[in-house]
This record gives sequence, structure tokens and C-alpha cells, in this order.
Amino acid sequence: MKIANILLLVLVISCSCNKDKLEIPKWVDTRNQDFEPIKGVSYVATRNEITATEMEPVKAVNANFIAVIPFALGTNGDPTLRFDDNHQWWGETVEGVRKTIEFAREQDQQIMIKPQIWFRGGLYTGNFELDNEKDWSEFEENYSRYIKKFAVIAEETNSEIFCIGTELETFIENRPKYWKDLIAELRTIYAGKLTYAANWDAYKRTWIWGDLDLIGIDAYFPLSDEKVVTKDSLVKGWKPWIKEMKQVSEQFDKKVLLAECGYRNVEFAGKKPWESDNDGRVENQNNQKILYQVMFEEVWSQSFVVGGFIWKWFPQHSQTGGVGDLGFTPQNKLAEEELRYQYSLVHTLDE
Repeated sequence: MKIANILLLVLVISCSCNKDKLEIPKWVDTRNQDFEPIKGVSYVATRNEITATEMEPVKAVNANFIAVIPFALGTNGDPTLRFDDNHQWWGETVEGVRKTIEFAREQDQQIMIKPQIWFRGGLYTGNFELDNEKDWSEFEENYSRYIKKFAVIAEETNSEIFCIGTELETFIENRPKYWKDLIAELRTIYAGKLTYAANWDAYKRTWIWGDLDLIGIDAYFPLSDEKVVTKDSLVKGWKPWIKEMKQVSEQFDKKVLLAECGYRNVEFAGKKPWESDNDGRVENQNNQKILYQVMFEEVWSQSFVVGGFIWKWFPQHSQTGGVGDLGFTPQNKLAEEELRYQYSLVHTLDE
């Protein structure tokens, strides 16, 4: 029996013997345990409050982890950053994050808190720029307040992983001292695993991995130009990317986490998996299903990969996805059945 489980058993016995003097802590810390393969979903924050029942489909798909994503809002060229205010969606506030974690724990889910920025106008976060040192300093101060606020929540809720940023290439490349200082400060706030979510075309040149615990990759690698994908082409398409990820993993002696991974149920779904537009898109649910299948069989079985988070999962399960929906969610599509099957397996994580 693992140490954390023994401690929990002691707490339960103590409570039953003397209920008036001792209560079980609301959040039990299991972060000293080794991770099982992470079978996660990126849980979408909602405008309005959710209920406990809306977390049940996550467990039904055999997931064991959710990524909680409290977005902040920014504007390119502007150092201000808006987060956890009255204009935010409920699921992005401290209250919403805490409640979402509470519901997830009731379904035996582990947690990654993953704050990330949405820039107005749809600017790719990796291209964010500021013109002068004064603005950079102000933005860094705002970003630190944002990240540290949710790092405190991660510590208080014993969340297993905290992601310090998502796809911020120019910010990390141009301001290394800031990031080193931020990570050092976060270590004094939060005791769990730290990662960062780098885009698939940027992670290999990102220097930050030496200071973190996991190499996080948003794994939208181009795999196939086929209109209707085939398993053989996808296996071939993954080979160079698997080799590259393994090399980076060995370089830093860190495991790889697929911080985001997923596909749409459309034709040409393996060509540019990061694209989200619907112009001229034609539905093909089998494409999404096969892309999932090969990703699990070829990538999640690698010893240097600890698992990942499917992009993305909405709380309103019965009203989400299905026929005619061309988005990334697997919900109520062929891909959901594939995901449920793959998450029911014990991936060996062997070479």
C-alpha cells in the first residue's frame, strides 16, 4: 500500500474514533505518488455554474485526470491582463476553479491547473509582442499575479500538476530571467509537478524544460495529407515526431506530457490538426476515430510519455458534439467510443 493511502486510512480511522475532534481534510495530497499513465481531458470552463452530475461523463469515459483552464484576456501590444473578475466566465474564476476541482475529486479525478491567455482578435499567443521595457515589466507583473493566484489554488487543492503557461514562445525566448525567477518563486508556493505547454513546432527549441518537471507539448503535429486518413500513413507520419520527442526527453531527462492533443472529425484532419476554422470543412467522424487510435497505439505506448489531455471536453455532455459538430471534442462521436476504449486499457509505457 502506498504511503499516501496509509496516511489516508489513518485519518479515516481517527475520524471514526473521534468525530468531534478531527475531520478529514477536504483536499488529500497524493502528489508524492508516481503518476499512473495520465488519461486526461481538457475541461472547458463554463459561463454559468455547473453541478456535480456534469462531471460524471468524464469518469464514464475512463479518464483519471482533468485540466482546469482559467483563461485570462489580453490584447497584443498592451501590457494589461484581465482575470478572475466580474466579467469572467464562472469556470474561469477562483470560485469556479475550486468548485470544478471539488466535483472532479468526487469522481476520483486528479488535477492539472492550466492558466492560459486568450488574446483578443484570435492572436496566436506565441506571437505576443510589446514595444518597450516599461510595457514588458508591467506585463510581467500582471502575468505573475495571474499565475501565482492560481498556483496558490493549486497548492491549496493539492492539484497534481500546475502548468505555468501555454504557447508563449516570444515571451519565454525574450525574457529568460523573468521566467527563471518566476519558476523559482512558484517552487516556494506550490509543491506539485510543474510543466509548461509548448506548441508542437516550438518545444524543441524551448530552454525552459531544465527548470520544470515535465516537458509539456501541445501535440498538433502534421501527420498525413490524406482526405480520408489511413492507419498506415498515420503510423509513418508519427515516426519522425516520436523520434524528436524522445531526443528532447533524453536531452533534459524529463518525461513528455501531451498537454493538449486531439483532432477534428473532418476530412484532411491529419494535415494541419491545429486549424479550427469551418470554411469548406466536410464531416468525417472516422478520421477522428482513427487518428485517436493511432495516437494511443504509437505515442502513448512510449516509455518517455506519461500521457496527456484530450482537447477538449465540455460539461454539458448530452448537448455537445454529435453528428454535424466539426469541433475538436470527441463527445457523442465515434471518437468518444475510441477514447473510452483506449482509456480502459493499461498502456504499458514500454519502448
